[in-house]
Amino acid sequence: MVDDFKRNRFETFTLRPFSIEDRLIALEELFIQYPNIGLVIIDGIKDLVSEINNEKQSTEIAAKLLEWTHKFDIHIVVVLHQNKGDDNARGHLGGELQNKAETTVSITNRKYNSVVKPVSTRNEEFQPFGLALKTVMINNQEIVVPYVETDLKTDSRGKVSKQAIKPENISIDVHKNILSELSTVCISKSVNKTEGKKMVKEIAKKHQLDFGISKAQEFLQYYEKKMWIYMEKENGKGRPKLQVQSVIQ
Repeated sequence: MVDDFKRNRFETFTLRPFSIEDRLIALEELFIQYPNIGLVIIDGIKDLVSEINNEKQSTEIAAKLLEWTHKFDIHIVVVLHQNKGDDNARGHLGGELQNKAETTVSITNRKYNSVVKPVSTRNEEFQPFGLALKTVMINNQEIVVPYVETDLKTDSRGKVSKQAIKPENISIDVHKNILSELSTVCISKSVNKTEGKKMVKEIAKKHQLDFGISKAQEFLQYYEKKMWIYMEKENGKGRPKLQVQSVIQ
């Protein structure tokens, strides 16, 4: 999946074709082969046992993880699905790993982002944060990349509340992409404010921002305030048409 990715100090290994026993052997051989390894991510740990509710297997794999961290001086992150309706990891395996883990986090997928929050930790808890996607231009190509949202709001129970989309909270790169597409259309034809709102709504959807016309109006007002767009009559006559500034400062 990442053939063209410049790995530097990052490597991926696929163990899917192997048996459970061979996966365990392969992992230990990799730890020996890479003596300076620091972080290992196992996605997912369920693939190292045959039964998620087998007490003996769960205890053994938890002990093996502890052995590897001590023997090879590495940090291991494992991935396991949660039970539906709560933050508990699945099966006896999940319970055993939660008891042994330094930190357990929950990742919940939402409409516009994924929320990462602490479930249990032996040290001070971190504040919940979000992982979202944005589109950036790299070498004249649109590339979707992840970014971290650190301003998530929580209620009295520590649950992350749903955040409304606000133009001021959207990255400048997304605004640039929206205005770039808007500018292309405005150059080719006349666009009034009503049409502009519809266009902003449709363009924003390409960048994982799904909202209605009233929110699109809010975006246009934000752009006018920033002086990124303005309304101007053609030859001083008729209804004002939307114009986009060529450069966003």
